[in-house]
Amino acid sequence: MNMKGRSFSGKVTIRTELLSVFLTAVLIPIIIFSIFTVRSSNIALEREAKETYTQMTKQIAMIFSEYISRVDQTTRMVDNTAAVPEYLRNKFTEFETDPVSLAELEQRAQEALELVARTNEDVYSLIITSLEGESISYTDGKFDRPSFSIDEDYYAPLRSSTGNTVLLPVRTSKYEFSADARVFSVACRHLDTSFENSAGLNMYTGYVISECPVSQFSEICAAGNFGKGTILYIFDNSNTLVYTTGPEKNIPSALTDGGKNIGKIKIDGKEYLPVSSSVADTGWSVAAAVPYNFVTSSAKTLLNRLVSLSLICATVIIIMTVIVSFYFTRPIKTLQFSMKELSDGDLDTRISQKRNDEFGDLFNNFNSLAGELNNLIYAVSESEKRETEAKYQMLQSQINPHFLYNSLDTIRMMAVLDDKNDIAEALLNLSALFRYHIRNSDKPVTVKEELAQIKNYLSLQKLRLQEKLEVIYDTDPEALGCYMPKILLQPILENCFSHGFKDISHKLIINVSIKKEGRDICFTVSDNGRGMTVDELDKLAEKLSRRAMPAEHGIGLYNVNERLRLYFSDNRGLIIQSRENEGMSVSFSIPASPDADALYQFKKPRKEN
Repeated sequence: MNMKGRSFSGKVTIRTELLSVFLTAVLIPIIIFSIFTVRSSNIALEREAKETYTQMTKQIAMIFSEYISRVDQTTRMVDNTAAVPEYLRNKFTEFETDPVSLAELEQRAQEALELVARTNEDVYSLIITSLEGESISYTDGKFDRPSFSIDEDYYAPLRSSTGNTVLLPVRTSKYEFSADARVFSVACRHLDTSFENSAGLNMYTGYVISECPVSQFSEICAAGNFGKGTILYIFDNSNTLVYTTGPEKNIPSALTDGGKNIGKIKIDGKEYLPVSSSVADTGWSVAAAVPYNFVTSSAKTLLNRLVSLSLICATVIIIMTVIVSFYFTRPIKTLQFSMKELSDGDLDTRISQKRNDEFGDLFNNFNSLAGELNNLIYAVSESEKRETEAKYQMLQSQINPHFLYNSLDTIRMMAVLDDKNDIAEALLNLSALFRYHIRNSDKPVTVKEELAQIKNYLSLQKLRLQEKLEVIYDTDPEALGCYMPKILLQPILENCFSHGFKDISHKLIINVSIKKEGRDICFTVSDNGRGMTVDELDKLAEKLSRRAMPAEHGIGLYNVNERLRLYFSDNRGLIIQSRENEGMSVSFSIPASPDADALYQFKKPRKEN
């Protein structure tokens, strides 16, 4: 036996195939794993970097929020200083106030502004203004009376405020001593709780505005410690750029997307990782564009280590593959040789090797198979013998119905001779039912034939129930010539008598409807029996949906439903409607086929057009 390379027959040996498969299965996964690991590492590092830098932007946002909070407190301090409300109140009622008193109040208001400004270096300018636009400002140690127009669009949020402070966007200050300064403002309307209008409501008498320099943002952003190359941005509540350490044009939308920051961005041709955080209670946001090489530097180091490790692993795995291939192909060769002997007719062949692994189980199974082949041949012979006997018994059983038919005819003639015409008719109907059920049970019949046998069955029931039973037929002549599987209606009618009319004292009425509707024939059997509760109807539907025969109740309906699904499709089945004490209706439809052979085409799967 040739154990290397190709066999003498020219076929590739299992060992060669196993080596090829193993080598391919090892090298390809290593390559795929390396690529996947690097990509996964990049994703993980990007996710980790995004989380880290997002926390840093949150830190800046927190510092900015604290800064705004301090300015807010300064604004509130000015608003609550006694001299300021008094000054605004008297400006509101200037026509009632002595000019000398107003001058004194203005002096006191200026002193208050100066005192607050000197205790808070965050504020660039402090301004108080009356409703008429008369203002007092304190900027960089100097006082001024600037012109003020509250009707500007810039102050729209302030005009609509209800006493709470509002954050106004960045603009260039219009007041003296600050003509070139870009500022943003924290402002509030002053509500005088000691002054009421004619309606008894407190009045707004003026405004308090604190202006802060945009240059303050550079100190705030410096606290982030992002590293060289990172570009920082601050946006207001309308996503307008307020401050940046980089270019002010062509700002990527990922920096203003509400913190989603999906994917990488490019600024001036360089790749960056975008992160952002919102500033609490302001609608403003802080964003950062971090150079992407900060993220990938660790991945490159990982890639170099991974490549070296992969080469070492590949070498070890290749050596192990060679060893394993020799270990597994030898028992396969042994099994191949023994199976060849068995196929040549040597039923006594056995594998004598003893192994405690799956190959050992395979050898034992082979030995058991070889030992049981004789029993199998004998069993097949016996099965053929029993099949022959069964065919004989089936032929013999076909004689018995003829004896039954003859006996029923004899009894019927005796009844006729004795003028028992009702008994004779019943026997005739019963004999017809027997013949119908046994004759060619696997072949379709016409609807007319099925209807005739149903009438025979109901005649027997009528004989039993007399005037307590009424049957109403509603048949479409066009449907009578079409074909259908046998014995679909009788089980439904039997269900009416066995379940629907149990413990019913009133007259029993059964309606049998057969209609041709389009390409289908629709059958409906309804009664005025006891009907079914909602729970009983649900249980019946659950039984019909199962593919296993029910143990007791519902066998007849299950049989009809399953035959419809087998003959045609799963959507062809029984439709059952019932209400308790109001009766029950069972309906189904089949394709209208004027040809018996054509009816069976519906059994076969049809291709979709």
